[in-house]
Amino acid sequence: MNDLTRDILNYSSRTSQVVERPGTHRLKVFLTHDLPQPGHGVTLTPPDGEPVIARVLSHAGGQHVIAALLSARPDILPGTPAVALAQPVGFAPMAGDTLDLSSAAYYAGENALLLEVQDIPFEAYQPERLPITTGLESLDLLTPLCAHGVNLIVDASKGGEAMGRLVERSAGALRPGALVVMGEHIESAHVTHRVRRAAHESGLTPALGASIALARRLQAEHEHIVVVLALPPLAVDHTRWPEVHEQSGEEVRYGDMVGWLGEQLPSLRSGGLTLFLHLPVDASAAGAQEYIDTMRLGEVDAQIFVTASATYDPARSRSRAEHAVSERAALAHRTHERIITELHRMESLSMIFDKDDLDGEELFGPDEELAAYEIPIT
Repeated sequence: MNDLTRDILNYSSRTSQVVERPGTHRLKVFLTHDLPQPGHGVTLTPPDGEPVIARVLSHAGGQHVIAALLSARPDILPGTPAVALAQPVGFAPMAGDTLDLSSAAYYAGENALLLEVQDIPFEAYQPERLPITTGLESLDLLTPLCAHGVNLIVDASKGGEAMGRLVERSAGALRPGALVVMGEHIESAHVTHRVRRAAHESGLTPALGASIALARRLQAEHEHIVVVLALPPLAVDHTRWPEVHEQSGEEVRYGDMVGWLGEQLPSLRSGGLTLFLHLPVDASAAGAQEYIDTMRLGEVDAQIFVTASATYDPARSRSRAEHAVSERAALAHRTHERIITELHRMESLSMIFDKDDLDGEELFGPDEELAAYEIPIT
């Protein structure tokens, strides 16, 4: 007798309840009546504990849904009674300037921060990618950070101080109506809102969802906001995101998640948004600068590489910002493009030929020319 036949025969005697707990925060729930949509909630009431809301991720067939808890609740066991909620659930409104998910639960009350699918018409997007003047001359000339764009900071330095200084300089130039940060080690005097993630293995994805929901609400209230999200460190296995996809349970690549974040937080004509993604480089990937160009880290408007000594590396940095029209800036931009093209040519040669077959110019090329643009991130 298969599971579906058993469910049908026993249907009259079953009540809505948790039937399985496949993970610390994931549940399989049986419901006797209409199933809630993904994104809606299920209220779970243990015999000797407080009710808690789980968020429906997907339908699992046979009147079952897969749902997720925001925080670990060891008292939610198979047999716990369940009641479907016919409304979307999200994150509780902020208390003060911090949205703390470390001991929170999903929320279905008024003013909940919801992560909903957006239907944005093409003409609503902000097409400009303007350079941000940070005051770091080499960076501003060669590969400027992009206002209204997605800025990926690949950071091989320790502690996050370099990232904090980039955010501080950028926020000082942009003067945003709000600055949202999800990341424990990113500090700036301009921060107005923080999201603190839950301390468990699936805590990052809910924190990203909460950050997106909060940013969207603030974007509707301000002319321009800045959002800073800390990503998990880049390790030796650099293509895989360290968590499975919340709904499908499948592995996700870094590039997919970076691209998804850019899609979820676009800059609009009605409300500008500049996104910074901080990607620390783990000690196990200390040589990442040698192959950073081959990584599929997603579609971004600027990719800035910070070395282990907290120095801007122009050879591994890129930008799509609309460069200033001054003669000096135009010359620097053309020089950078020429050198990057030459570096790619040398890398291709080194993969085809043995070093002994290449002369000095082919082997070493113009690295020295770019070295003059390497500056500390202060």
